[in-house]
Amino acid sequence: MQHLSLSYKVNTFLQGIFLGKTKLMERLAARHDWVGKVYLNAYMAVVQKEIKMAKIEAKTKVLHIGGGVPYTATLIAKMVGAAVVVLEIDQKTASKARRWVKKYGYEDQIEIVVADGASFSARGFDIIIISLSVSPKEAIFFNVISTSDSGARIIYRSAKKSLETIYCDKELLAKCRTYIKQTVHQRGVSLKASHLIVKDEASAPL
Repeated sequence: MQHLSLSYKVNTFLQGIFLGKTKLMERLAARHDWVGKVYLNAYMAVVQKEIKMAKIEAKTKVLHIGGGVPYTATLIAKMVGAAVVVLEIDQKTASKARRWVKKYGYEDQIEIVVADGASFSARGFDIIIISLSVSPKEAIFFNVISTSDSGARIIYRSAKKSLETIYCDKELLAKCRTYIKQTVHQRGVSLKASHLIVKDEASAPL
């Protein structure tokens, strides 16, 4: 028990470091156009694969949990014209996200909502994207499974093998592996893959 407790503390500490670096880069991107363009280009291949895998179209209602500065939402709005609700628990990050949306003219397509992904209802959304760095990841995942409509498509982003314990992916993916319909491999610094899980009330991993 003591070993597990120490392991949990270490993983939480390391996750905080990685999340801190991510937020730092997002702040730079929000202030400097060239950094933002670099981030958009980096996310482009990731989002393109997810759009194809999950069959996202203009009429698709998308929820992105842990969207931060909304690169993913911007690319989805730009590529297919879908409306995206970005969920962000941190008020400061949400304010930066709103400035980003206004700056690039996506106010009619992207909405920034301050809320906790572990309790926010996913009802009414066709696609729910769970970001790599959300926390607590398992609670958020099972809340999405519990509250989303039957047939909803969930995109779960997982970390590279060396980071999967830090990002709490290893045990969670093991629990729901039989429910993953499709996986596309990614080439991010921390991101390894995007997994598609389809909500089915008859077989949902509750």
